[in-house]
Amino acid sequence: MAQVVLSNAMRFSVHGHVNGHAWTNIWDFLVAGPTTRPTAAAQKARLMLDTYADHIMPGVSAGTTVDRCSWVDLDSIDGETGEENDTSANNFPHAGSIIGDELPGNCAVLVRKITRGGRRYRNGRMYLPGVAESQTDGNLLLAAPLSNLQNALNTVFNVVNAPLPAGDTCILGVIGQAGGTPAVFNNVSSLQAEQLIATQRRRLRTHSGS
Repeated sequence: MAQVVLSNAMRFSVHGHVNGHAWTNIWDFLVAGPTTRPTAAAQKARLMLDTYADHIMPGVSAGTTVDRCSWVDLDSIDGETGEENDTSANNFPHAGSIIGDELPGNCAVLVRKITRGGRRYRNGRMYLPGVAESQTDGNLLLAAPLSNLQNALNTVFNVVNAPLPAGDTCILGVIGQAGGTPAVFNNVSSLQAEQLIATQRRRLRTHSGS
């Protein structure tokens, strides 16, 4: 059952592990077109898995995996749900590529989902786990890994906003709701990586959005 109801909206949760500890990244989209919604959601979930395998995992530690993608249709209160854990292009769980020790599981790279802002329109955020020690200097990402990650995120942004095979539109956004008011959807204009490594303590102190 959908916890938030918003016309044409779908929520995708990408799940994985880093050294046995679970992680999840949440992505919200408006999906509209000729494909039935369960079929479109399954296609999008497989696309999200391939997007991580092809563009995110090459930059994270080998002790990190992406495993599956679950989804819920937010178009109605009884929206359907599902999960994908395999694609024709990649095998899952799919491990990262950086060999060597990683930072503790409570450390991650903060990625901001940039929106227009406003009272009911907050920037979203998510945390990418599996930061390799070789990519850092103290609590900062080195310049080269940061640049590589940002380039990957620019590609991810374009890929996830592309139409599905039958032409269904997919628009990445952030869902906001305040004070019992109806949920609103604000388009994301870019994904931006922060150089300062986010720790669990910092994440709890600064968290807002999704």
